Amino acid sequence: MNYLAELDKCNRSVITQWANNHTKLEKCPWLCYISVTNICNSRCTVCAHGKAMRRDKGALTFSILKRIIGELPNDVRKIYLMKQGEPFLSRNLERFVSYIRKQKPHVHIALHTNGILAKKERVEKILPEINSMGISISAISTETYKKVHGVNKFELVKRNLKDISEILLRMESKKKPHVFIDYVSQKNNAHEEKRDIVNFFESQFPGLSSVDLHWVYNFQGEIEEGNMEVYHKVPYDKFPCCVFPWSSITFLHDGKVSYCFVEPRENRFLGDITIQTFEEIWNGNEYRMFRKRMAKGRFGEMADDGIYCHRCSWLWSMQSQSPRNLNYGYSGDLRSSFQYPSFGELLDLPIEQIFEIGIELYLKGEIHRAMGYFGLVLSSGCDEGLFNASKEMNQKCKNVLRKYRYLALWREMMEEEGFDSHKKSCKYYSLGEN
Repeated sequence: MNYLAELDKCNRSVITQWANNHTKLEKCPWLCYISVTNICNSRCTVCAHGKAMRRDKGALTFSILKRIIGELPNDVRKIYLMKQGEPFLSRNLERFVSYIRKQKPHVHIALHTNGILAKKERVEKILPEINSMGISISAISTETYKKVHGVNKFELVKRNLKDISEILLRMESKKKPHVFIDYVSQKNNAHEEKRDIVNFFESQFPGLSSVDLHWVYNFQGEIEEGNMEVYHKVPYDKFPCCVFPWSSITFLHDGKVSYCFVEPRENRFLGDITIQTFEEIWNGNEYRMFRKRMAKGRFGEMADDGIYCHRCSWLWSMQSQSPRNLNYGYSGDLRSSFQYPSFGELLDLPIEQIFEIGIELYLKGEIHRAMGYFGLVLSSGCDEGLFNASKEMNQKCKNVLRKYRYLALWREMMEEEGFDSHKKSCKYYSLGEN
């Protein structure tokens, strides 16, 4: 085994580059958001679209989409067609999806919609081309739906959901996308019980895959219900270091590059794909300065420059800030199909193979598992080359963990205001056999 080659591969990985605060990256992002439009036909109470979104509204053109897709590097493995607008408002959505699938056949294509315009004739063309679709519905009654979403469209959405469910039930399992309900738990639906929510969607729409219960995101301070006091209690230099400046890129409908897919304002840009190449943006001065400030905890400087990460509730979700989100996130089909050995099987493996599994785990952001494998190699009495390589990899794991050295402080401050790690994580409930 060429241990130096394995170490070099890990040195060039985004995991190591994030852990070591690199601002110029050898690796490109795995995750790409493309905003189809910044117009929306809902008025959700826990969305900042109506409060903060720029007045300059528009929709993605096919020429800009072609430019984006043509510039995307092969490292991009997931394309999410969404931001804070409703994708089905674009009459070109089917064309966009078909084009991406032809140009990027192995990329995970994801979509997010409120379901109001997800008509049968459109969805039938889209579902076979995509890998996943989230449907934002945070209610199981007409009254609650109107309170939560600000429009009286519950019956229409249920009819669309029924059609979607029936289409999915007719599809071959291998070609069926993961279609889930995105339910945001909030004050206006607090009376709806988890069991009733899951039962409602499972009984009426059996073709769906899951119900995902999410917490309220504060849209960088714009949604009071999602705000926390932790921003004021923890010094900026002890804030979490967000993983997404190293692992994701967000294109707006007009080709401009936003600094994050969850920022609601669209008034601070890091580039423009209509006049720059991908590399000029990804490793350009704007992006590198953004990463430098994030790595150094200079949140005040960012705020003065129109980047409001200091008020972002996503920053305090250790699920979203997991090292896994530097590599493949929580998309099941992007993970390796490799079956990790049981404890008994592990003891029978050649020591070199145990090292290789550790490398794979590290590159996927499964740091806690990787350390166990490298520790086993170090205790095995192996040859000097393998021992030194494992020792170096063990140190790389520790460097990643150092980014979470203030975890106890974060938890203490959040617990003081009634939050815990479980409240800032998503819960996924599978429906039936799907």
